[in-house]
Amino acid sequence: MADPKEEDEESDPTWNADDLDLVDDDPPPDRKRFLFSNGSATLETIIAAANFYRETTDKPHRSLSCMKTKYRFISNDYDLRKLEMFARENDENSSRRLSRIKGLQCLSDDLLKEVYQAFEDGYSLHDVDLAVMALKINREHNYIADFTASPSYISRFKAKHRMCSRQTTKFVSTANHNHSATIKKEADDFVATIRNEMKNRPLNHFCNADQSGFLK
Repeated sequence: MADPKEEDEESDPTWNADDLDLVDDDPPPDRKRFLFSNGSATLETIIAAANFYRETTDKPHRSLSCMKTKYRFISNDYDLRKLEMFARENDENSSRRLSRIKGLQCLSDDLLKEVYQAFEDGYSLHDVDLAVMALKINREHNYIADFTASPSYISRFKAKHRMCSRQTTKFVSTANHNHSATIKKEADDFVATIRNEMKNRPLNHFCNADQSGFLK
């Protein structure tokens, strides 16, 4: 049985902009091969052929015979039209990709400013907070269409700016650590004093402050 992956790479899909994989922030290497009348070619080769087809000063484009000699996968006028279609769509997608990259950079800059401001104001931020902030910024400025602030985006943002999530397990202030003995003695003296008072007064005169709600 043929490997579906290999079959996909060798097939001739209904070509559209998505086949170029140029709208992503970090596109993977293009491994697809596209069929022509006399063989197949990678996108890189097709774009090079299209540029060669256009590179002429005395004519609108190079002749079919010239193209057939240099690029063996081309054999007729249909292949030349398909070549032009690839080149045109690649130009449009390259423009969209550049626009997306610019939008991502603007979004990242604005998000970083808000994060630093939140840190200065004493707030702790988690991944969900960063996602909400990024979505709000993009909604206000319309930097990127269909932006979702995915977990991978947040992870890349944190890695780029050397941010990490930390879990606080215990707070120990320097003052409390240095004066722990004094604090313990004062606490013991207070307990002893209250116990002596409880011997001479009715118990209904005493309340447990932690459980009474006085401090809330």
